[in-house]
Amino acid sequence: MSLADEFDPSTLDTLKGCPVCNRDADSSEQIAEDFIELFGTRLYYTLDLCPHCGLIYSRTRSREDRLYTPEVDIEKEHGHQRPGLSPLSDAVWNLKTKTMQVAEIIAAMGKANPVKYLEVGASDGMLFRMVHQRLAEQGRSLSATLVESSGAAEPCAEIEGCTVVSKSYLEPFEGPEGGYDIAVLSHCLEHFDNPRDVVAKTYEMLAPGGVLYVEVPDGLRYDRCISTPLGYIHVTNFNLLNLAWMLEDLGFDCGEQTARDHYPGIRVIATKAADPRHENISPEALRQSQKALRLWQKSRDDAFARLQDIPGARTLVYGSGVHTIALFNRFPDWAGACDLADSNPRVTSFLGYRVLSPNALDFSAYDHVVISSYAYQNVIARQLLDAGCPEEKLVLLYDEIFTYVA
Repeated sequence: MSLADEFDPSTLDTLKGCPVCNRDADSSEQIAEDFIELFGTRLYYTLDLCPHCGLIYSRTRSREDRLYTPEVDIEKEHGHQRPGLSPLSDAVWNLKTKTMQVAEIIAAMGKANPVKYLEVGASDGMLFRMVHQRLAEQGRSLSATLVESSGAAEPCAEIEGCTVVSKSYLEPFEGPEGGYDIAVLSHCLEHFDNPRDVVAKTYEMLAPGGVLYVEVPDGLRYDRCISTPLGYIHVTNFNLLNLAWMLEDLGFDCGEQTARDHYPGIRVIATKAADPRHENISPEALRQSQKALRLWQKSRDDAFARLQDIPGARTLVYGSGVHTIALFNRFPDWAGACDLADSNPRVTSFLGYRVLSPNALDFSAYDHVVISSYAYQNVIARQLLDAGCPEEKLVLLYDEIFTYVA
C-alpha cells in the first residue's frame, strides 16, 4: 500500500513534465514518498529523479494554495525574519552569507549608475536593503522592484525608488523602460514547479546584456539526513550542471558557477544573450544526482544505527518537523512514548502529540536527548548545553552537516 493511498487523490497535483528539461515526467523514477505537517494538515509529496537532466524534484504533491500568501509566512516559522532590523545588524538571519551575496551582486552590476534592480522571491527584503545601503555608501542609486507574494516585503515600499509587487511573479506587472540591469533570484527558484517559466520571464524582463544572479540549495549536498532530501516546501533540488544547462537553454550565457562549501549552496551568474544554446545536457548531471541519493541513503542508515538501542521511553526528541516524521517512521514505538520539544513557540502540537517549550524541560527526566535537526544540529546542541542538559545525554545524529556560514 502506497502512502499516497492515505490522501484524497483530488487534492494531489502531478507534474506532466520535468521542471528543468520538460521531458515527460512519466519516465522519472520515484525514489521515495513522504509528508509534512503544516497548518495542522498532512501534506504529501514524492521524491523523484529525472533520468534525462538528473533533477531531483517532487512530481506529485498535495495542493496547498495558502503557501506564499499573506496568510502564511513560512520564513517567520523558522525565525528568518525579524521586523525592524537595520540592514547590517548582527541579528540579521544568516548575515555572513547575505554579506557575501551582496558583494557578489554589486560586482555583477559593473559600473552602472543608477541601477535598475529586480529581485524575485524577496522575502522580507533584507538582501535588497543591504544592497541598497552598500550602493548608497558608494554614491550610487538604484530603482528596484521586489516581488514577494507573501507580502513580507511590503515595508520596503517606503524606500525611495522601490516598488513592491505582492503577487506571483508569473502574473503580469510593469517593469522599467528598456528592462532591468540585474535580476536576483536568491533562494526562490527551488520553490517553483515551473522554474523554466520563471527564468524565461526573467529573460524578457532584463535589458540586453542584463545580468541574472541565481542562488539555490545544492541538490547534491543539502539535507543528507534521515528526512527525504527535498521537502515539501522545495519542489526542485538542482545541481550545478542542470541549473546552468537550463539557463543556457533559455538564452543566458553562464559565467561564474560556484558550488559553495556551506549552505546556501550553488550560485550562477549569467548574462542575457541573443540566442539560446539548445545543447544536450551532460550525462554527468544524472550521475552526480544518483551519487548524491546514494550518499543520502547511507547517511540516513548510519544515523538510524545510532538510535537502534535507544528506547522511546525517557527520551526527548528536540525538533518537530520532517526529521521527527522520519524517526517515527523508522521507530514507530517512539511515537507517543518519547517527549517532543521545539524552540518555535507557535508549535504546540505535532502529529497529535504535545510539544514542550524549551523553558518547560527538566533534563533529569530523560536518559537521552535526540536532536532531530540537520543544518541546525550544532546550534541546538550549544543551546541545550547552555540550558543545563548534560553532554552525555545528547545524541547528535550527524558527524558532518552542510550548514550555514559560521
